Amino acid sequence: MSALTQPPTLIYWKIAARGQLPVLLLSAGSVDFVYDDATANAWPEEKEKMPFGQLPVLKIGDKMIAQSGAIVRYCAKIANLLPADDLEVATVDSIMEQCNDVFSAMVKAKYTEDDTKRKAAWKKFQHETLSQKMDRINTMLANTGEVFFGGKQPNAADVAIFSTLNLVEKAGVKLPQWSHLSVVYEKVATVGTIPEYIAQNLSAYVTME
Repeated sequence: MSALTQPPTLIYWKIAARGQLPVLLLSAGSVDFVYDDATANAWPEEKEKMPFGQLPVLKIGDKMIAQSGAIVRYCAKIANLLPADDLEVATVDSIMEQCNDVFSAMVKAKYTEDDTKRKAAWKKFQHETLSQKMDRINTMLANTGEVFFGGKQPNAADVAIFSTLNLVEKAGVKLPQWSHLSVVYEKVATVGTIPEYIAQNLSAYVTME
């Protein structure tokens, strides 16, 4: 991969949502980047300029990368947060996808139209879905015998875990205590320039309210 000749630009609103993980990956790797919320705030005037008419979009020079999964994988790569072995990369990717399922479940609960059904959806998320999804990741990490999926240092999977738990907490859901994931959540918060991002305390897009 050729070296970046200029910082990438993330086009997204200044909210804690799908655009958070790319920000955290770049921050964990101390990669300089531009957070362009002005273009997002001009929505929908800018919509047709985006590859698929949606955000987030990552701009590198005159090229644009759309779709959250593609953006996340590219950011993980330029932040040097992926393993060298392709099979291990696939494992990291699977963990990131599992984490994405958690956020998608929260979005689904948020957009449940009927108030009674929405409350039931959030209750199910709190007491079933969150544990079902994250308990399995906790077991996977426990089986490695390491602090992080990256070993002694976090990799993209660990950053994805942090981002997901942060979004869950911001949504107003009390986090369970996990033998390993709770440690990851605490330690990743101190990596690279992530503390600076956390200090911004961006509003959550998905909340229980």
